[in-house]
Amino acid sequence: MRCIIIHGIDDAKTAAAAARSLGIGIRLVSAPGAASYGGAAWFAEIIKAVRSEFSDVAIDAVLDCGDAAGHAMAALRVGITSIRYTGPRRVRDKLKLLAIEYGAALIDCDEPALDMSLSRHPEADCLNWLSEK
Repeated sequence: MRCIIIHGIDDAKTAAAAARSLGIGIRLVSAPGAASYGGAAWFAEIIKAVRSEFSDVAIDAVLDCGDAAGHAMAALRVGITSIRYTGPRRVRDKLKLLAIEYGAALIDCDEPALDMSLSRHPEADCLNWLSEK
């Protein structure tokens, strides 16, 4: 799935609409460190709303927790199943085990992504990005 970095509900809806029009799935990734300033519950609500409105689109969602292990644990508690964590390896290993208990996973998300904050034409940029091979 192609990745799109979102900064709010409007970005998420724009990306999901583009994916729907192309008949493909999508991976929505929060901005780097978004768990620290937006919070896990904020991201979970965005994803819940978008999945409800675009129920015919396969949507994977990754919350970037940066190096904040506490935010990663909070994300697990609110039901986020894909988390990006960039902190120390020993903490990452512990978080991986905890994530498994919650039915979640730590994701690297190192593949290229369209950052919606850099887009001047969100709808067109999403369509172009998602239609590239």
